[in-house]
Amino acid sequence: MSRDGSDFRRLVAGDIFRADLSPDGTEVIYSREMEIVAMNIQTGITRVVASGPVANPMWSATGRYITFSMYGEERSAWLVRPDGSGLQRLYVGEGFFAISDWLPDDSAAFAISDRLVTYGEGVQLPPWHIFRVTPDGAISEPLAEYLPCYCGGRGTFPIVSPDGTLVAFSDHTGGVYVMNIDGTELRNLTPDAADGGLVDWMPDGNSLVYGNYDQFFRFDLASGSVTPISAFSRAVAPDGTVVRGLLTSCSQPRSLVIESLDGTTTDLVRDRIPGDWFLNGAQWLPDGSGIVFTAGRQDLCM
Repeated sequence: MSRDGSDFRRLVAGDIFRADLSPDGTEVIYSREMEIVAMNIQTGITRVVASGPVANPMWSATGRYITFSMYGEERSAWLVRPDGSGLQRLYVGEGFFAISDWLPDDSAAFAISDRLVTYGEGVQLPPWHIFRVTPDGAISEPLAEYLPCYCGGRGTFPIVSPDGTLVAFSDHTGGVYVMNIDGTELRNLTPDAADGGLVDWMPDGNSLVYGNYDQFFRFDLASGSVTPISAFSRAVAPDGTVVRGLLTSCSQPRSLVIESLDGTTTDLVRDRIPGDWFLNGAQWLPDGSGIVFTAGRQDLCM
């Protein structure tokens, strides 16, 4: 859909829970019926990138790679080029292992895993650790020595700062953490509160936004100051226009509201999609001219 609501088109029908827009804004990838499919958003032409019990496809930062998970008797994480060539297994084992974000130059990705890690004389760390993974499958030692259990679904996967120097994440307690990309200088930014759960970087990389539902805060890394803010969206256009309510869509069903810097809001989709639905995710085209989004059934919010 164009940002003024025109050129409203359904790209894929059916139960598509998540789609990921390529960095250049030309294709979306999604998993469906044991396949990862790439679709050109202008022509509608599709191609199969990978097959099997696949899930969670994601583009790398430059679009050079696509990563995904595969489930069977063992779990695994994979990397492939957009044309389907160069298939590389990054991880295989019994535990969960998922790529969450990439350095800006695609030299390495970050993953979260519950595989047990043994140190020294047979000492095993508790589950859920952050690892760095290179495209050739080299996996680092845990970067965060102990990440509390990712149970309850409250924490967020690690997210790389815009300049590629820091990684931020939250755990199930709502604590918000930041560390260097080599795992050093791990800091808890919220030692006296538990307001995290959703974490993202501001575009300039100098501050973090975190919170849950309608309560959000901005943390300035230089000063340590915390400022309450009224809205938070991971879908931000180059001119600052945001998709409002993207992360609180269960309380705002049947809508896609964009908000300009002057506070003007417009609901672009209400009543244009039949039935009960909510936003699963939205991404702006690189030039901010349009939005690609997925709509799920409203009963997923119950």
